[in-house]
Amino acid sequence: MQGRFKRDGSAEGAPEAQGSAGGSQPQRAQDGGPAGGEQGALSGQQMSTAQGAGKGKADKGKAGKGSKQGKADKSAKGESGAKGKDTPEGPDLGSRVALRNWRISTRLVSLLALPVIAATTLGGMRISSSLQNVDQLDNMKLLTEMTEQATNLAAKLQDERDKSAGPLVSTGNEKDESVVAPREETDKAFRSFKKATADIDSSDKVMAGVNSTVLDILRQVEAINSIRERAYENPDNVSQTVNAYNQLIQSLLSLSQDMAQATSNSEMIRSTRALAAFSSAKEYASMQRAIISAGLAHQPRPKLSENDRLYARTADDSEEAELDSFGQIYGAKDTESLLKPLTGGDVNVRLADNYSKRMLHSPDAIRKQKRTYVDWMDQDASKIDNMGKIERTLLEQMEQQARELRAEAQREALISGALILLVLGISLVGAFVVARSMVRSLRRLQDTAQDVARKRLPELV
Repeated sequence: MQGRFKRDGSAEGAPEAQGSAGGSQPQRAQDGGPAGGEQGALSGQQMSTAQGAGKGKADKGKAGKGSKQGKADKSAKGESGAKGKDTPEGPDLGSRVALRNWRISTRLVSLLALPVIAATTLGGMRISSSLQNVDQLDNMKLLTEMTEQATNLAAKLQDERDKSAGPLVSTGNEKDESVVAPREETDKAFRSFKKATADIDSSDKVMAGVNSTVLDILRQVEAINSIRERAYENPDNVSQTVNAYNQLIQSLLSLSQDMAQATSNSEMIRSTRALAAFSSAKEYASMQRAIISAGLAHQPRPKLSENDRLYARTADDSEEAELDSFGQIYGAKDTESLLKPLTGGDVNVRLADNYSKRMLHSPDAIRKQKRTYVDWMDQDASKIDNMGKIERTLLEQMEQQARELRAEAQREALISGALILLVLGISLVGAFVVARSMVRSLRRLQDTAQDVARKRLPELV
């Protein structure tokens, strides 16, 4: 009985012991026998199952709460996304214009186009420069015509001054044919000069200086009547009248140099300087003729005041200086052939030069002369006429040179323009062909890469 009670007691207590201590008392488990071990194992499994079920319910509860929270977050995000879509956003121009965002084909085309654009710009500038040269040489036609008219007016003023000196000093008769006819010729030449200057474009900056000089000359020449009214009124001071005419003439002669400067052409500047130097020499020779003529016409006997004699002698020295300057500008060889009529080819010229030097280098030489001013004017006319012919020759050479330079500039502009356009055309076509070929190769490479990435690579993997 006791043995059974012990076994029964141990059997009844085994579950409690297993539940409280687990496997901490192996001796008692062995004493319980197989039945007790099986019951303990079953009870452990039931407890673990119950605990797992409880945890599952708790996890389900948490998952349910999480899903509800996720739905709420998604709905909130959806609303904010909807609001964002309703608000328009401007295009990011900076990112599109940035070089790093350009397509590779665009970069290649730009790389080829930049040299072509630069060459096109330089070619356009070259053509523009050639056209500007043509425009400047177009003005040269007007300038040479004005130079011719100015030189002609200066020659008429010289004739008026020289031919009227004798009659006005001797008789004071302004109605004398030797006084009236030269003045009419001067007025006619002045009208021609004024007409030629009317074609000057005052708005042209290049011609602004020339226009200003022309306006000043016109004002001076228009006041010539005041010079005529007082011409040679004092026989002992004829240099005053000679100097008044000289100021007008020098203004006309200097105009040619101002006009040449406006063309910015070295050859034309050289030609006009040579013309101005020779014309000045002719003016100084004319001044000597006028003063000697007035001295021979002095009443009751030939006479030159010391002031007039020294003034004419200075003009003689200035004539030689201007001829030397002309020789340096024009060239020694060409000068010798051009000035041959003045240096020994004409006897009257040599005789007139010798007579002039005797009258001007001796204070009393003119008082011993029995020649009249008419004889002197006839003899010295050969020198002035020959100098006038040389002056016209220089004018013709300058006009011919202006025409040649203009034609050459036009021809050069056409040739250079055609060559530049041809080269640019070839460059543009070549750049287009090369760019097109490179873009096509790039596209084929891109298509091949996309085909490998989409089809071949997945098949290999």
